[in-house]
Amino acid sequence: MKNELMKPCFALFLLAALMIPVSAQDSWKIWTSAASTGSVDEADVNKIILSGPGVLFNPAAGEGTATIRYNVVAVDGLFANLTPTSWPALIVRYRDNGSNERVVVRLKELILAVGANPGGDFGGPGEGNINTLITFDSNDYPQIPAAQSQSIGNCGQFPRFEFAGPNIARVYYLEVEITKGTGGAPRLGGLAISRYGVCQGTLTTR
Repeated sequence: MKNELMKPCFALFLLAALMIPVSAQDSWKIWTSAASTGSVDEADVNKIILSGPGVLFNPAAGEGTATIRYNVVAVDGLFANLTPTSWPALIVRYRDNGSNERVVVRLKELILAVGANPGGDFGGPGEGNINTLITFDSNDYPQIPAAQSQSIGNCGQFPRFEFAGPNIARVYYLEVEITKGTGGAPRLGGLAISRYGVCQGTLTTR
């Protein structure tokens, strides 16, 4: 009888033991993307060159700005509560080696659908709005010849991802602008979003 009682207890203990490390590991499953995997704006295709995992502004295109977008999907690490003050952080690997060069990365949120009534019809308030949640600007950091990595968050206005909720659905994506002036060679190496943020910036709506 004692052995029979121990079996379910042991099973629960084993299940709990298996779940603990999985939960810890899931917190490190952050969203990442090589820069070369983005969708280049149709008007800017000739301005961008793919180079391994990175992208760089085509020197033959002269001066100008190119836009690239990256879809952000829901992965476990975006929802992990690593500490009581965890919030999303945008991580950018880039090169800005000239006074007229610039790399700007914006995390944006599209309000895809909002329920208008209990019957399930869409068209509720805010539907279709695009919000800028985090903005990274290479001009806010020192310009050096080599590539560098920086991170930035916006905990005051954007504490968490909410892809879906009661009567609402959202899409998240990154919009990157690479600007080339004279003499420099701006480059984007990669992007990531973790849960270690820095308070900065404000929420803007377009």
